[in-house]
Amino acid sequence: MVGRPRLVRPARLLLGFSLGALLTVLVVWSRDQWLAPAAGGQARPGPARGEHPPRTRAPRTVLYWNTFYDAADFYVGFGDKPFRGCPYSNCITTNNRSLSSRADAVVVHMLNPVDPLPRPRPPHQRFVFFLKEPPTLSYLPYAPYRDVFNLTMTYRLDSDVVNGYYQLLPGPERTPLPPLETRSRAVAWLVSHCDTTSGRELYVDLLEEFLPVDIYGACGPNRCPTGAHQNREECYRLVAQHYYFYLSFENAQCSDYVTEKLALALQYGMVPVVLGPSRANYERVAPPGSFLHIDDFAGPQQLAEHLNYLISNSTAYRELFRWREHFHVAGSAGWCELCRYLHEPHAPQYYADIGQWWIAEGRCSIQPVVPEPNYLS
Repeated sequence: MVGRPRLVRPARLLLGFSLGALLTVLVVWSRDQWLAPAAGGQARPGPARGEHPPRTRAPRTVLYWNTFYDAADFYVGFGDKPFRGCPYSNCITTNNRSLSSRADAVVVHMLNPVDPLPRPRPPHQRFVFFLKEPPTLSYLPYAPYRDVFNLTMTYRLDSDVVNGYYQLLPGPERTPLPPLETRSRAVAWLVSHCDTTSGRELYVDLLEEFLPVDIYGACGPNRCPTGAHQNREECYRLVAQHYYFYLSFENAQCSDYVTEKLALALQYGMVPVVLGPSRANYERVAPPGSFLHIDDFAGPQQLAEHLNYLISNSTAYRELFRWREHFHVAGSAGWCELCRYLHEPHAPQYYADIGQWWIAEGRCSIQPVVPEPNYLS
């Protein structure tokens, strides 16, 4: 399929190479198994690009080529900090470009300015396409990056390195559940982007006709208590003490794009009502029986009726927390997975058309969940 990673094909040796240069190339070829795929496009056996034989445990170096928004350390730290506690922890991060020739992975955040990538590339090095926002919020010139990237590190579940916003692990939820008996308000929504491609704000406008929605943040009149407005998790914790439901509405409807809006509602003890990818997609990343999807209802009125039913029926409402006996929400394991990838054998690959993979295969809906009003009619 166009846009999928391809096995690397042989470089053509220039006529006129000296015998010494040719022998050097052959030594590198045999060591890294980088240049020649077998017939049928399958990689030859042996250590993949960027890998050493399994007996070696040399640290893998990850170079931040640019910043992640304003964070030089990608908000995870330098050195071994991102990998502490990981199953594979023998990795270090740096933004020192003088180490580029030694880096096993060069991570490029595509929404920040990208300086020319290091050339020539060492045979063991991988360029990593890094994004946390969906295609509808990341308009990029992809043509210059054909045949450049070897790995993808995004929220998508088909990424080479899945770097979601959270992970769901077996074992009871560790964050205490606020008392259900003290809740008195129906629905909360913490939101800072008021005009979105998903049209979530239009859905909320209609929902408010049938049920009160308390909106916190830049798009509403409510604010978290003093001290919590700078701490998102503390804000969720405080809000969860008073509300039955939380609107985990994403700003885009793209496959696998499920963010902390779901994770924090689950963790701190509200029932999330979700808007984003399909119900089937949510079922892949959320505990069973833990959420309500807007697609389960004919429209905002029917959703409001069901929420009111659950508020009045404590037995049915409590069933939505049964998952907490079996699962708990934890932070993303993306950097752990990158370190693991760099230590494990993988067939060498590159993305011939990263734009095709990111946009066409990202499967985003650009239609708002409810039609926008026509003010001219």
